[in-house]
This record gives sequence, C-alpha cells and structure tokens, in this order.
Amino acid sequence: LKDTGIRLVDIHLASREYAEAVDWARRIDNGAPQLHFWSTVIMAHTAAQFEVDDPDVPSLEEASRLIEERLESAPTDDGVRSLLASNLALRGQFDAAVREARLAVDLAAKDAFSGPERLENLAEIYTRAGRHDEAIDILERLLNTVYEGPITRESLRLFPVHDPLRDNPRFRALVSGGDS
Repeated sequence: LKDTGIRLVDIHLASREYAEAVDWARRIDNGAPQLHFWSTVIMAHTAAQFEVDDPDVPSLEEASRLIEERLESAPTDDGVRSLLASNLALRGQFDAAVREARLAVDLAAKDAFSGPERLENLAEIYTRAGRHDEAIDILERLLNTVYEGPITRESLRLFPVHDPLRDNPRFRALVSGGDS
C-alpha cells in the first residue's frame, strides 16, 4: 500500500496535480503506525511545498514531531534524517536542513541502495536553500550512478522540486544531455 501510494503521489506531483498528490498520501494511512507516519509526513510536506489549501492536512510541526519521535528510537536512521532535513528546509531552517541532509548522506555512504537517495535529498535541500550549483553538482553525479529508482533526465524535466533550477544554464545542459 505504501509503495503504491507513494508512486501515485509521484505521478500527481509530476503532473503538477498537488491536491491529488495530497489525497493519495492521505490514502496511505490505514491506521497502522508505520503507514500513519508516512501518510502524515508526505501530506504535510507536499501541502507545504506546493501550497495546497486543505484544512485536514497535518502541519509541518506535526510531521516534525513524528519524525523526531522516530529519531529518538533510531538516531542513525538515514531515511528519517532525510525526512527531518526536508521538514527543516520547508520551515526555512536551511542551515539545519543541510546539516541533517549531510548527516543522512554520511550514514548511508556505504549503502548502494539508500546512499544515492540521500544524495537526491541533499540536492533537493540545496535547491530549496538557493545553493543551486551544489545541487547541480550532485545531480550530475547521480545521473552517472547506477542505483534503484535513479534520477533521470526525464525526472529532472518533470518533477517540480527542480523548478528553481530551470533557468540555470548548467541545469538546462544537464537535462538536455549536453555538457555544462
């Protein structure tokens, strides 16, 4: 349920259907604690990032509380650290967000599966923080990395998280497959 729901959230995000993405995130929650966690965090983050006006969406603070509860029991969980980084960035706390995202990268450095995903998150944090060259450096590296569910030129073109980079000549070259 979670993986299918997250894929449907991604499809709606790529289509710029933000309210529908939030709705699919809501459907992930079937009352099980793990699914409630994911549903809450995805809804809060999606609604905040894309300004979805839905009074039933949990706040960033509520998502932060759940994330921090998880970290209390698993402080080295790189995935939860990445969620905290995203939450901090969405709340405008960019320095703290970058620190958390870098910590997540360090924790997952030797993991061929989650390591590249943590780098994707760091690139997103850099993008939100206005550190576009650092974000593009990571995206260039990831395009040349083999991993599960990799960044592709098409995903760079589609996903709105990359919108702030669209006017950057290096990003345009990266998306088109040309040299920067």
